[in-house]
Amino acid sequence: MSDLEFPEWQEPYLEALMETDQRKLVGRVDLAERTIFLRLKEIQSSSKRGSEEQAIEDALRALTLLRKGESGVGAFSLGKARRPFQFNSM
Repeated sequence: MSDLEFPEWQEPYLEALMETDQRKLVGRVDLAERTIFLRLKEIQSSSKRGSEEQAIEDALRALTLLRKGESGVGAFSLGKARRPFQFNSM
């Protein structure tokens, strides 16, 4: 996965998307979300955050779909679990 533009958070994100083992999926999604949230904190003050911020927003939407079970690949349900992310563009 060395061709990624933002490998720091895209690697765990893609691993979550590709996970087919339902027992591992929740952990992979949680790790991807935590990694993305940490990166968001880091780029909050950066003036060059535009393209990465858009990529993060897209990734979080996909992770939300996985968490809600609306995806055909690796879907799972957490019942009353917290809402993972509310993205507000700046």
